[in-house]
Amino acid sequence: MTSCPFVDTNVFLRYLLGDYEPHSQVAAELIEEAAKGSQCLSTSATVVFESMFTLTKTYKIGRDAAAQGLREILELESIVIADKAALIHAFDLFAVFKQLSFADCYHAALSLEHNNGEIYTFDKEFRRIPGITRLEPGSEMLPP
Repeated sequence: MTSCPFVDTNVFLRYLLGDYEPHSQVAAELIEEAAKGSQCLSTSATVVFESMFTLTKTYKIGRDAAAQGLREILELESIVIADKAALIHAFDLFAVFKQLSFADCYHAALSLEHNNGEIYTFDKEFRRIPGITRLEPGSEMLPP
């Protein structure tokens, strides 16, 4: 595995939805090669965000099912993506905290991973997440 090509959103969508032959079939073959470890693939957080948005808003897939499908892809060892652990943690938060967007869940996960859970925000919903210390600009540290 010397090269690790980038995978765009539509490949993940065709794989997860299985809705458009022959694209769905070849997308499945590519992901299966990655699952076997014979093909490394890289992607980005923006691809994950676009995939989550499209699955939940356009295709009306439930949050839990969309998160589970994307999690299974990202958990493959041969998938290379920055902040993989934070993205996977964001799937967990997204399933539990229904009032938060996937972006907010990712920001919380990044904060927990890189910033001791401290996050400056005006969004009071962050205080619901265990381990998060919500800081508000111009105020003293707020209670969790």
